[in-house]
Amino acid sequence: MGLGFSLEDLFNMSQVEEGDEPVFFSKTGNLNLSASNVLHRGKAYKYGDTGVAYSEDGKTLLSCPAMRPGTVRIHEGVETIGDYAFYKGALSAVVLPDSLTRIERSAFAESDLTQITFGKGLTSIGDDNDTERVFSNCKCLASVVIPDNITALDNYSFSECSNLTKAVLPATMTKIGSGVFSGCILENTVIPKSVKTVGGRAFAGARSLIFEDIPKKLLAAIASPEVDSRCDFIFINEGEKSYTKVTYNNTTLFIPKFIKSKFFKELVDDFDKTWFSSPKGHTLFLEGSSLNIQTDTAFAEYQSRQTPEAFSFMNKNGKDMAERYLLKKRQDEFVDLLRTGAIDRKLLPELLDIANKNEKTIAAAYIMQCMGNAPDDVYDDTYDL
Repeated sequence: MGLGFSLEDLFNMSQVEEGDEPVFFSKTGNLNLSASNVLHRGKAYKYGDTGVAYSEDGKTLLSCPAMRPGTVRIHEGVETIGDYAFYKGALSAVVLPDSLTRIERSAFAESDLTQITFGKGLTSIGDDNDTERVFSNCKCLASVVIPDNITALDNYSFSECSNLTKAVLPATMTKIGSGVFSGCILENTVIPKSVKTVGGRAFAGARSLIFEDIPKKLLAAIASPEVDSRCDFIFINEGEKSYTKVTYNNTTLFIPKFIKSKFFKELVDDFDKTWFSSPKGHTLFLEGSSLNIQTDTAFAEYQSRQTPEAFSFMNKNGKDMAERYLLKKRQDEFVDLLRTGAIDRKLLPELLDIANKNEKTIAAAYIMQCMGNAPDDVYDDTYDL
């Protein structure tokens, strides 16, 4: 029975390379040579025979075996990667062709990707549909570089990539949609001044961001209204800060990750670049949704600027802060807190007892030094944090 195309056509039209080894596949999915995978076509699901499957015209890559490891190079001529094509895939890297213009819903979601090389044909990732989530939940992805040709990152495209610390954005970027990097732990990520639109929760969970200009509704992109009085326990991972460090024009603000609901909309509407040089910005810690979030943010504010408002708030809540840092294995922060002088010296014996009972030796040694019961050089020589 004739196939309607030659073996050479098969090579040229339907080639996917794993690493540098070419593998041949049928453009219709009927002559695939590797393990089976579930295909999604419209609303109907069916099991493919084996391996990679394409649309009849070879322009849409429909599915790739989830267990295919290593680097996958998608050949020129593919214009679309279909829904769930690499969903939960074992691939570690993907090289996208210049011919690619669209990546559909959850195409690489929950995969083992560590590296993405984009082609020149893509101008946006995802669309305004909340279900797109193209690279969502890729837990192994630590960094991503977005090329100049991509001007928009649409809703939730990299959401819940929980180890993503580095995102390089081009000066041509104009839009970052809702939730794009929510659940990521971005550090010192530069948001270019070309970005004019930023969606809600776009950077929720980020550690530190640097803005060349301040887009509208920025506060809503970083902070969230409280959904529970225990937001810091429920939604902030162990070891993560309860605030995001935001820098603009060489000035830094510390924005609580969760803000009291009754003030949230008013703050979002009012927030602009002037807050970076005014008391409104430097007392944002007061808007935190819980005392823990407020005190942690005030501490960061004081360490940055030594503002009297932050010191007064820490002094008022010092006992709670000190005990929490001791019990939560945050000895370094505890020592830094004591160094500020915000903790009443009358509390030191009680804190020493807590430190000893919980075997916090570094904290105990420093408390003793503060009480005058240890040599002056104990901390400097032995417990240099």
